[in-house]
Amino acid sequence: MFSYRCEKGVMSLVNVRNCIRFYQTAEELNASTLMNYCAEIIASHWDDLRKEDFSSMGAQLLYKMIKSKTEYPLHKAIKVEREDVVFLYLIEMDSQLPGKLNEVDHNGDLALDLALSRRLESIATTLVSHKADVDMVDKNGWSLLHKGIQRGDLFASTFLIKNGALVNAATLGAQETPLHLVALYSSKKHSTDVMSEMAQIAEALLQAGANPNMQDSKGRTPLHLSITARNEYVFNQLLQCKQLDLELKDHEGSTALWLAVQYITVSSDASVNPFEDLPVVNGTSFDENSFAARLIQRGSNTDAPDTMTGTE
Repeated sequence: MFSYRCEKGVMSLVNVRNCIRFYQTAEELNASTLMNYCAEIIASHWDDLRKEDFSSMGAQLLYKMIKSKTEYPLHKAIKVEREDVVFLYLIEMDSQLPGKLNEVDHNGDLALDLALSRRLESIATTLVSHKADVDMVDKNGWSLLHKGIQRGDLFASTFLIKNGALVNAATLGAQETPLHLVALYSSKKHSTDVMSEMAQIAEALLQAGANPNMQDSKGRTPLHLSITARNEYVFNQLLQCKQLDLELKDHEGSTALWLAVQYITVSSDASVNPFEDLPVVNGTSFDENSFAARLIQRGSNTDAPDTMTGTE
């Protein structure tokens, strides 16, 4: 048994980085004064403590500590990447599952999203197997899949798609589906690696049954958006989809081909430029690899009327 004097002496050595270790020792030795002192430091620096600080602590003691310090112990257990503590939570809360798994913490985060954003596949799989809702949405109608795509998270997006997330869910207001969000990525703003990953997500979405013809609040399909964003990666994935409707118009009356034409610089070689009298602005030259040429090769109607004049 530690004497009070010894405890007071040791207390002078305690700081933020070692308070967890001293708390463990005090708990083992039943040194209550030292344990309470360490607990105060832990409490005042709770959000500053890193996963490494908790690595040596046993699951039972850590779970007990987490429960005493936060209203959302599951979220904290995931943040410190302790699957053993997650299991203790699931055992204790068994009668309240799956409801407790779908609670948001003070930051508005879901436990499953915390696990996915940290690439903790085993914890994420455990949560889903205990019926965490892969389609939970926030007040703006953004699902975990929408959020994963928005942050450019290939791991989270593919995990959710594989686990049955709704691939055609639309956000409130803008009415954007996951395919719309991947199409919005621009090569001007993102690296080739990120663009390639968006194409992989697009492919996974389409294979899982995503509808490439859904229109957002402005009537734009993912194909429309891939053209205006100059997203050749997702554009290529969409063109391979048999169900793709090339003639859908947005609310301004523009087809995908009409939008693509706006980006063409007329070629001096008449043989490669089928658009004799269409007004064009500076963009990419018209060649067999341009968005417009690819659409025509895929079967776009070149006789679609001009949306402004109604002429063909």
